[in-house]
Amino acid sequence: MPCETHANGKNVNQPCQPEQPAGPMQAISAILNPDTVGRGKDGASDGQEKVFIFQSLPNRTVGLDQVNFSDRSVNGQKDEGDGVVGYYQSPASFVPTLRPRSKLVSTIFNDIVHVYGVNEQTGLISLMSPVFSPVKNAHALYNNFAACSKKSDDGKGYLYFQMKDKKDKVYIWEKDLSDPDSEPTVVVKTNDADEGTDIIAFHDGKNRWILYQTTDARDESSIMLRCVDTKDGEEIPSMGGNIENGKIARIAAVHVNSEEENVNKVFVYLTGKGNQLWRSEATITGGEPKFTPARELTKRTWVNDYTGLSVVADPATRTNLIFTITEKGKAISLNRDAWK
Repeated sequence: MPCETHANGKNVNQPCQPEQPAGPMQAISAILNPDTVGRGKDGASDGQEKVFIFQSLPNRTVGLDQVNFSDRSVNGQKDEGDGVVGYYQSPASFVPTLRPRSKLVSTIFNDIVHVYGVNEQTGLISLMSPVFSPVKNAHALYNNFAACSKKSDDGKGYLYFQMKDKKDKVYIWEKDLSDPDSEPTVVVKTNDADEGTDIIAFHDGKNRWILYQTTDARDESSIMLRCVDTKDGEEIPSMGGNIENGKIARIAAVHVNSEEENVNKVFVYLTGKGNQLWRSEATITGGEPKFTPARELTKRTWVNDYTGLSVVADPATRTNLIFTITEKGKAISLNRDAWK
C-alpha cells in the first residue's frame, strides 16, 4: 500500500512523509493587499486597508478571503456565504493541489502578490497564485519553507527551504526568484537547523534574515535568527524553553519599518508547550536585531494541532493581526496583539 506522499504516482523521487498525513491541515498566509495601502489615512475611511488571507481548502486547493484592518473577525470557512473564493469540488486532474501539510507563503515583488506552496503532483515549491507555475530546482524535502522580498527592489524575491548537499547533509538553501533557471545556493551555517523546521524570512531593507528551529546535544530546542548576507546568527532569548521536546514549533514573524510611526521592529510568534502562543520582539538598530525574552500574549492564546500561523502588522493602531485557528475554534480567526 503506497504512502499518501506517493499515492497515484505523485511526488516521484520525493521522500515518504508518514508523519504528515493527508489531513487535517490548515495552511494560512496573510498579507497586506498592496492596492489598499494608505487607504483611510485621511480619516475618512479609517481602517480600510485590507488583508488577503490565502488558505488551504479541505480538498487542498488554495482559497482566498479578504478582511479590513478594522474587522474584528474572519468569517468561518463554509462552502457558501463566507466570502472565501475557491474551488470546493473534488479537484479535476488539471487542478494543482497542495502536498499534505504543505505551508502557504506569500510575498510581493514586481508589484504582484505571489503565493507559494508545495505542489502535491510534483513535490516542487510552486507558485499557486496568481497563476500556477512550478519553481525550477526548488525540490521541497519538507513542507516548511519561506519567502521574502525587498520593497525597494521590486524585481527581487527569494525562497528558503531545506535540501541535502552532496555529502547528504541538510542545509537551508536560497532560490533567487528573479532568475527562474538558477540553482539554489546553500545558506552557510544552517546545517544546525532541525530537519523539517518551520522557516521564516524577512528583508529589513538592508539584509535578508531567516528564522528556524535548532536543537542542541542536550535535546533542548531554540529559535535561531540568521542573517543570510552576513551569516551571523543569534538565539532568541528563552524562546526555546517553551518548545516541547521533539516537536517542531510553528513560527510566524512580521517586520515593521514605518518612518511615519517611527518604528523598525520585528515581532516573532511561535507555538510552545500545549500549543500556546509566545512572542518576542526586537528593534533593529545597526542592522542587528536584539530580541526581548519570550513572553505570553496579553490575551493568552492556544491553537490547534494542525493550523498554520500568519501575522500582519497594523502600524497605525500599533497592533499585530494574528491569523490562525484557536484551540477550540473551527475556522480561521483574527486575533489582535498590541505591541505593548
